[in-house]
Amino acid sequence: LFPYTTLFRSGPPDPPTDMDKNEKDDLQDETEDPGSLKMGTQVSKPVVSVPFEIDISVYDANDKLNKKSKDKILVESESASLMFSDNGKSWDEKIKVKADGGVASIFVKSSNAGTGKIIASSGELDAAVLEVTSVEPKEKNLKMKIKTKDGTEEILLQFKKQ
Repeated sequence: LFPYTTLFRSGPPDPPTDMDKNEKDDLQDETEDPGSLKMGTQVSKPVVSVPFEIDISVYDANDKLNKKSKDKILVESESASLMFSDNGKSWDEKIKVKADGGVASIFVKSSNAGTGKIIASSGELDAAVLEVTSVEPKEKNLKMKIKTKDGTEEILLQFKKQ
């Protein structure tokens, strides 16, 4: 036959007791929520080959901007047509940027029309995903004003079909 064990108790279970609000019970998870990343852009319809800016923000567990953050953030995409830059000059398929004061700004450009996902991740923080849909330019020439550290500059972009 099978071995078994029998437990006996001499009375009803103990009544529930109040816990001190500062005391943690054994069932609570000991790990803290490290926070999350959030991404956003002011551009609703990015144009192919035209850089646009994205802000990546670090939020704490209380969903407040973590201004003390100096986290390094990896930015990448599943789409080979999306490229990233922290200065608007050199472009790569993925970059690491520092979130000074809890915010990092980068430039993004797409080589093809269509939808792609941008993923920002950093250590234990919850990753952020931003979906962007780039469109073909309506005009062959496009004048654009860019903010620089010296003020505002105007550039002329010329598009050619390939």
